Amino acid sequence: SIVRDLNVSICNVLLPESSSEQILANLSKKHIFLTELDHKDKTYKYHSLFSEFLREKLHERYPNEVPELHLRASRWYEQNEQIVPAIAHAIEGRDYERAMSLLDSAAQTLLSKGRMRLLSQLLSKLPSGYHLRNPKVALAWIWALCLTAGPQVALDMLKKSGLDQSQAPSVYPHVIAIWTHIYLLMDEPAKAIEIGEPFLQKLPSAEPFADATLINSLANCYTMVGNYSKARELLDRVKLSRAYHNSHFNQIYAESVEGLIDLHEGRQRQAVVRFRLAVGASRQSRVSEITGNAWPGVFHAACFYESNDLETAKRLLKVYTPLVKEAGLPDHMLL
Repeated sequence: SIVRDLNVSICNVLLPESSSEQILANLSKKHIFLTELDHKDKTYKYHSLFSEFLREKLHERYPNEVPELHLRASRWYEQNEQIVPAIAHAIEGRDYERAMSLLDSAAQTLLSKGRMRLLSQLLSKLPSGYHLRNPKVALAWIWALCLTAGPQVALDMLKKSGLDQSQAPSVYPHVIAIWTHIYLLMDEPAKAIEIGEPFLQKLPSAEPFADATLINSLANCYTMVGNYSKARELLDRVKLSRAYHNSHFNQIYAESVEGLIDLHEGRQRQAVVRFRLAVGASRQSRVSEITGNAWPGVFHAACFYESNDLETAKRLLKVYTPLVKEAGLPDHMLL
């Protein structure tokens, strides 16, 4: 009952004494609270209410066994290269050192995929101060806060972590990119440019995600102050970088900023194409769980509004407005 999906392999790990294959087959055949997700792999899922009921019974009857079950599940997911549930079960099993070790190896990948809300959810379950013990995890936490809880929360955490004073090659590029992005979100593009622009001469650093995000943020700043030629120059630069091709987050970011420039300059058709590309990238990478769909989505709707296709705009906004509210993007909410 502690796992989201059931198959013979993980059931055997959790309950070695059981005839898992036969039990799952019988439950599926009799349609007892079980839904088959993948016929080929024989993967199933409980009805959510029944699963919740079973977990309550588990905690009631076998409370001392729950942590060990979560750790077995964590090890199984790690062995099967499913890092996110491996981390989640390590946290549920209260093996925080294991969770930190898994986060250390996964943080940069999750950042590049733009899974900020997921990172925020995972890290918020760690005991206070744990995420600041490891610089990689702390930086992922600060990025996640910046793009979910807002710039002021991220700024406070950056100062609390002490990483803003670090000169380490693996830390400093992230700090510059975070500072730049924070001031961008605070509607202070001039201050963001003042911080980020000098660092461009030192690129590439050892941190491609930070490099690409810094360039995208500066392009966004120059768009805000009306210097579209400089913004396009930076966007061309980021598209040539390794980080752009390895990061759905930065692909979405770059296409959204370039689409915004097209919109400002009256090229609505080009803007629609760019926003559609950005929305498509966010769907492909599951970035919709954070700001991914919200950034290009509202601008995508705005293009149809400007061309007086109000029905399409209305339909899109029904989808994107809840995402914008959840992500806390004030400019997008105003738009």
